[in-house]
Amino acid sequence: MRIQFSAALVGATFVLAISTAPAVADPTVREARFRSLHGLSGPRGREIPQGPGAWYEFRNGPQNRGVSPFAIRDLPGGQRAPWAFATKGLIWGTPVIDHEGNIYVGSADKVFYGLTAGGQKRWAYTLPDAGDALVDSAAVLTPDGLVVVPGGDGKLHALKKETGELVWRFAAHHASDHESGVKVNSFEGNVTLGPDGLLYAGSDNGYLYCVDPAGRERWSFRTGFMIWSAVAFCPDGRWLTFGSLDGRLYVLDRSTGACLASFKAGGEFKGSPAVAEDGRIFAGNADFSFRCLELSTGTFGQTYLREVWRLPTRGEIYSSPAIKDGRVVFASHDGYLYCATLDGKLSWRYGIHQRVSASPLITADGVVMVGAKNGKLYAVDLATGLRLWSFKTAPGMAKVNLDSSPALTPDGIVVAGSYDGRLYGVPVEYPATHPDDPRCQLDPGPDLPEFGQDVPMDGATLRFQDDQGQFPAGPAEEVSPVALLTYRLVARRGGQLISNAAMATCGLRVRVEPPDPVEMIVSSDGYSLTLAPGRFFRPGTSYRVTIEGRYYERGNPFVDLLKWFNLPLFTATTTFRVRASGGPLPVAGPTTVPAYGIRKMYIYQPEILDTLIPAAMEGQAFIATVPYVCEPAGTLSMLLLPAYPRPDGVVLRAAPEKVFVMNGRFQGDRVAVEGDFTMSAMGSTIPFAPLRFYGRLTQDRIEEGRIHASASVLAIKGNGSTYTGLSWSSLDDLADAGLRLQALGTIQGERIPSTPVPVKLCLTRWLDAHTLAVELDLERPLDQDHLLTALVVDTGIGRVTGQTTVVLPRNSGPGAVTATVGRLSRSLATSPGVRLQILVDGQPL
Repeated sequence: MRIQFSAALVGATFVLAISTAPAVADPTVREARFRSLHGLSGPRGREIPQGPGAWYEFRNGPQNRGVSPFAIRDLPGGQRAPWAFATKGLIWGTPVIDHEGNIYVGSADKVFYGLTAGGQKRWAYTLPDAGDALVDSAAVLTPDGLVVVPGGDGKLHALKKETGELVWRFAAHHASDHESGVKVNSFEGNVTLGPDGLLYAGSDNGYLYCVDPAGRERWSFRTGFMIWSAVAFCPDGRWLTFGSLDGRLYVLDRSTGACLASFKAGGEFKGSPAVAEDGRIFAGNADFSFRCLELSTGTFGQTYLREVWRLPTRGEIYSSPAIKDGRVVFASHDGYLYCATLDGKLSWRYGIHQRVSASPLITADGVVMVGAKNGKLYAVDLATGLRLWSFKTAPGMAKVNLDSSPALTPDGIVVAGSYDGRLYGVPVEYPATHPDDPRCQLDPGPDLPEFGQDVPMDGATLRFQDDQGQFPAGPAEEVSPVALLTYRLVARRGGQLISNAAMATCGLRVRVEPPDPVEMIVSSDGYSLTLAPGRFFRPGTSYRVTIEGRYYERGNPFVDLLKWFNLPLFTATTTFRVRASGGPLPVAGPTTVPAYGIRKMYIYQPEILDTLIPAAMEGQAFIATVPYVCEPAGTLSMLLLPAYPRPDGVVLRAAPEKVFVMNGRFQGDRVAVEGDFTMSAMGSTIPFAPLRFYGRLTQDRIEEGRIHASASVLAIKGNGSTYTGLSWSSLDDLADAGLRLQALGTIQGERIPSTPVPVKLCLTRWLDAHTLAVELDLERPLDQDHLLTALVVDTGIGRVTGQTTVVLPRNSGPGAVTATVGRLSRSLATSPGVRLQILVDGQPL
């Protein structure tokens, strides 16, 4: 029995007949009815119009082939213009589209949206307030009028697609079961609708769940780690397949969830497999390889997955493939879009020259569409591999990633989400009919980056990269005393860009004239170098910076190390001047300290991790106060309290374990501070040691905010930072053990009122060597939870040396209340030059 889509003509009318007959108990009859609704082939290959939507799930079909039933080449030019719908968070998930063209998509602002075909909001469903309750995967439309949403809160949310009203929730209930022991159960895998009408969804807890249309679990299957992959089904529906971040591709019996076979690759399966008509499975892997696998029977009758062929690339593969007309199309982080025949022969590759995590779609008339991290949507001819057009959705290169895979509406609007928080809709005829629009490009050739100046035909150099990701000739005429200067390695061979060229950290040298200390921060993937001032750059001084080192083509880390003495050299020189430090630090008042609401933290380096860390960082929000300033020493301390992001600001989150301190220095209103911050997200507890902040604290906001985050790569599963080329995870762990995540990003914050809580400090007394009793007088009962913090301030060195925070619970008071604060050192806190400072919600008592 074959499963096929009918290639409907553009403008055709779809009628979805929903039966009101009583439920049918016979599973054969029930499945036949579902197949009719679902748009699958009938028993003898009879074609039935497609069912639940125009693009109803992540890859728009049970075999994950990523094919749209609509043709677009002959659409007439008209007056339609591109549109954008703005959310308050990054968009990763693929939008799904019903037959009327209505669009459904989620955002990192923890809201799932129902939109009209023109991008207007119909309704919005807000997920519960959990730290990672964002929506970063595709929902699925069902034949009974639901849209089922995978949530970062660990639940599937079934909503009425017409109104957004909640019908049921299903909770992933196996948190902490997988081999890493991490407690997480977010649904980051895309939900799939099976040929039996059941729902299939993978969780970060390592389980694949099979759930019926009423939200009841049928079965679950445990893998070794997180599942980001969407399930694909064989043509007759007997088995299903999906990948896991444990490095295995699994084949399960569809009805029971029993494992039939698995295949271990050299890296994680982050994307989703696709299944061809003959049952062969196609999937990319983080080990830089794209594979064709098939179920085979061994000598002793055992079933196993056999590798039929493998196509190597020069980057990890996050993209899921699309299959049409005997060809398979996929993208790689090496910056190329690949097309191969189903027997593994490369047909063409198109040079986007920016990393691509999105998955391509193919239209009924052979147009391949995909988005890239440069913010461009591309349309490429399936037959030739030549660009038909591309469209730049947002200016610049920073935070414009189109990791959200595109979807196509019935009337020819290609829709994709961006890291800038917008969902973009582009009429497919617009670029060709508006060649003068600078956003549109019609050149059929490769999309070469604009580096701003010549790069050697054979060799490498570093190009300065500004905060927008552009490549000017050098830094601005004047930079901040706390400026972070970023350089991108660019290498060519025979005039062709080497997409996986990376800097060797060993032997890397930086010379600064006049001499001043700088820290070299090489991103984990080796593609970028950032220089941070060891102390403040001196205002009014002109600097000349010369950088020398070696580069290699990133692949196997052990082999790369052995090649070090033969690696080619590169050199680069830039100059810049430092401007004055500006005004003084803000002062709030005699009894309060300055406070800022932070809800925009974005990590854009290293590029190879920018599908993981931004999701975690986007969900973080803080209230930052400045409780201690030592003017003579030029030092200060900032207290960071966890908060929930809101469209109009932030709200305190009563999570004392997430409070941390950043110590550092200031010059005028410029600050450079650092502290240790443990972030529980993305399937791991990531210990940033340190997390650094550079920027300017003004009376209104945080300006010029940059962050540097460093953590053990081994602590970040699914990181894709190394690849040994072998299927032994212990070797990958060994390679990871000596590496650290070195990530750069931006931070934004607005000044918020420094409002003291109606609490009076009466006295403090030590109960024992590590426990402090804080006696308070509350004017009235507390209407919400608050955070009480005890800081240990060493005035001799001008910094906070310890902190403990506890919750002052809602309804405490009025009158006398005693809070007990532990994990302090009495001997340290009572030493000469050391004092205790008590604060509530970051404001001193």
